[in-house]
Amino acid sequence: MHRLCAALLLVLSASTAAQDPPVLLLKLDTDLGLDDRDTRAIIPGDFDLDGDIDVYIANFAQDNILYKGRGNGTFDLVEPQPINTDGGFTFDGAWGDIDGDGDLDLAVANGHLMDNAIYRNMGVAQNGTTGRFAKLTGDPAVSDGGESYGVAWGDIDNDGDLDLAFANKFSANFLYTNDGLGAFTKVTAGDIASRVSQSRDVAIVDLDNDGDSEVAYANSSKQANDIWVNQGGDQAGTVGAFALLTSDPFADEASSSRAIAFADYDGDGLLDAMVANQDDQANSLFHNLGGMSFERTDLAPSNALGNSYSAAWGDLDGDSDLDLVIANREQVNFFYRNMGVDGFEAMEHGILSDAVGNSRHVAIADFNLDGRREVVVANTLGESNYYFSNEGKIWKDLGFALQRGNADDGDPEPRLTASGALTGDEWVNYYIDFAPADATSWLIVSLDTVFSPFKGGTLVPDPDFIVRLPKAKPTGKLDLSFRMPNTLPSGITIFHQVWSSDDSNAAGLCATNGLSGTTL
Repeated sequence: MHRLCAALLLVLSASTAAQDPPVLLLKLDTDLGLDDRDTRAIIPGDFDLDGDIDVYIANFAQDNILYKGRGNGTFDLVEPQPINTDGGFTFDGAWGDIDGDGDLDLAVANGHLMDNAIYRNMGVAQNGTTGRFAKLTGDPAVSDGGESYGVAWGDIDNDGDLDLAFANKFSANFLYTNDGLGAFTKVTAGDIASRVSQSRDVAIVDLDNDGDSEVAYANSSKQANDIWVNQGGDQAGTVGAFALLTSDPFADEASSSRAIAFADYDGDGLLDAMVANQDDQANSLFHNLGGMSFERTDLAPSNALGNSYSAAWGDLDGDSDLDLVIANREQVNFFYRNMGVDGFEAMEHGILSDAVGNSRHVAIADFNLDGRREVVVANTLGESNYYFSNEGKIWKDLGFALQRGNADDGDPEPRLTASGALTGDEWVNYYIDFAPADATSWLIVSLDTVFSPFKGGTLVPDPDFIVRLPKAKPTGKLDLSFRMPNTLPSGITIFHQVWSSDDSNAAGLCATNGLSGTTL
């Protein structure tokens, strides 16, 4: 038993709160982790209707790539056809059924004054093969040129089909209505058709829950974002006519925005907005108050300065609320766990949070059909894209930390966190925060618990093995790494806790939370 504990000497544990965080592992050897590419977006979608997630990879000045998913997190290249051989300066893509035949077509946003593109899925309704694509020609939506950075589908006129919007950087944005069969007419009336903004992203969503969709653009160059309110529904005007939202924090905040992502993060039935900003500006999370009114929150996603290019919502820890990942260029990516009524927790430790790259886009989907969502990040300048597999909740926070000093003084509880999986030959990274500076600390490891009162706290593991650790830094931090041995059987639960000497505490000691981890 001691030999096993010795092999796991540094396996401290994970979770910074009562809920358990997911363990996300970076897999660079997957098909999506390509070298020598300049990827701007990774777009998941089931284009062949087989129930698993396929992927379109948008590249800059290179051929784009189409992958068919196998349903286990691996992919097959789709044979050459226009959708993946056209090349170009592609910034974004969006799947949508443009002709109501039940399969997914693809719209592609191209820059450098190239025409945008739409690829029609030639399935059964076209007497073809689902998953084979034909490029749409002779339509305004694919012949207007532009400098398009973002694309989105949505029904702006409430006729039951998908209309189309492109976000343009140097010209008026493009908005098209669909005749239901996949033929498009450009919207030319109103300010929404003529206003020139430095737009980088677009979304079509119903923000006031009145049954029609608004159009939202994320604008760069320190311009305010454009929120176009559909004048149908509560506005009692014409569906498909738009007025610019003004005198609202969401619409008036001037920033260099690169992306906008909507989700109901608090479960109140209204879509909230995450705006990702570049140039070391703070990102902004706006809470939807209803009635086309928003407030900028002071929650964790609104507090970080970044060079942010993309944001994606998804339930990564299986607790039925939406977590948030933000892709940053030339800095660590941001990962925020949704803690329900407690707001968001910035996950400062972990493989996902520690990954640094020239990241431009992030997407979340269940690629291996195991019920857990994975994260993919698009990187530029020849860097490998990131595929983070979701291993679930390997670690559990058992609580019972013994606070430093006196609780009345507001001294923090020492905290134990980790990232990685307890499986053979994987790296696990460990972190201690808020330990007394230069204190002597001991790691206690066990295959069982005792939950025994000790020095005013609770000793969680039943001590099988105790080892003295290096002293914490003056900041109270101690970071360690350990590669898991290949000899460990799966299904073993290991318990950990760290105790430290603490002159500020009457007991002379303080302790981290107790933690458990189960080997895979």
